[in-house]
Amino acid sequence: MVLIERNTELRVDLDDEGHAIGSSGAVWVLYECQGCENVVLRRRFWHTDMERGESEEESCYNTWYPPLISRQIPEWHKELPDAERRLISEVYVALHAKALSLTTMGLRALLDMYIVRKIGDVGTFNEKLEKLQQGGFLSAAQLKQLDTALDAGNAAAHRGFCPPEETVAFALDVVEVLLHQDHLGHKSKKVSSGIPKREKR
Repeated sequence: MVLIERNTELRVDLDDEGHAIGSSGAVWVLYECQGCENVVLRRRFWHTDMERGESEEESCYNTWYPPLISRQIPEWHKELPDAERRLISEVYVALHAKALSLTTMGLRALLDMYIVRKIGDVGTFNEKLEKLQQGGFLSAAQLKQLDTALDAGNAAAHRGFCPPEETVAFALDVVEVLLHQDHLGHKSKKVSSGIPKREKR
């Protein structure tokens, strides 16, 4: 349901003689969901040179506040160590804002924090990954996946790489699987301690 709509003119284009030949602006619309009552604001850019019949839903002309969420942060993140919980929350803020380079850099930092927590701050990243595998924290398949995710983070931080969404989604999947696996390990010990042991015959 539309609560309010306002059209604002941002710029008037003039020819060499000072005559108006076009203009551009934005339409601001405040919506309220009739189900959950959530309120969002949409800013739609317009220009008089835009082709007739062009869809008003073209994503390149629309900006939503707050940004549309394509992926929810997992519920188990609340049980991560404080520093990792704060960082993964910031990673999701960057993701929802489509700041994909920042998202990838944040995932690299999150991976580094996890590694230091498990084996300490020793050696290069490759050496740390090898020690994780030797310690039984990683499978051979995960080692390759983490190496790719880490390379994307390094490229974003040091080589000006702006990763596409599928690369970011892959890196997020890989890091989250690792963190969730660790979380389940701790949870398994808790659950196991509450299960009655079978009596020996």
